[in-house]
Amino acid sequence: MPISLLLILALAFLTGALLMLALTALLGAEREVVARRLDSLARPAAPANPLPSLADAELEGTWRERLWQPVLRRVARLGARLTPAGASDRLRASLAKAGNPDGLGAREFGGLRVVSIILCLCLAASICVFMPTLGARLMLLGLAALIGLTLPETLLERAIRRRQTLVRRALPDAIDLLVVSV
Repeated sequence: MPISLLLILALAFLTGALLMLALTALLGAEREVVARRLDSLARPAAPANPLPSLADAELEGTWRERLWQPVLRRVARLGARLTPAGASDRLRASLAKAGNPDGLGAREFGGLRVVSIILCLCLAASICVFMPTLGARLMLLGLAALIGLTLPETLLERAIRRRQTLVRRALPDAIDLLVVSV
């Protein structure tokens, strides 16, 4: 096998693995929170330890909080340089409308955009080897960059619509409770 094909297969595998990790982080976040709450309820109250050990402090929290949050913060520094100031205010408002999913701030969301673009470009680069012409390769890379740029925004808009729908559905019940209470 040529070395370039092995490199491309390794890159495709790495991209797929990173995408799977990201999906499991997003889908498993609620389960981890519920499991942590149930675990805290099941444990008897222990005497407060005023000085926890450094190892315990580092291992506190989920793997997502220990791995993804710092990575997103570091990448967010790059995203913050590329984002205008007014856009970050609008992004904060959009994140608030969506209910601050996964506790993301505007900077972390910018980092998520950068990671999304990089992953989509890596996936497209691994597919480009099988395309015969340079024009098709460039078109695929451009499309991948566009998808990577717009995917986080699209998912955020979807979360906003979902939350607004839930609020609209719960509003009549809340009004009924208020009327009964008054």
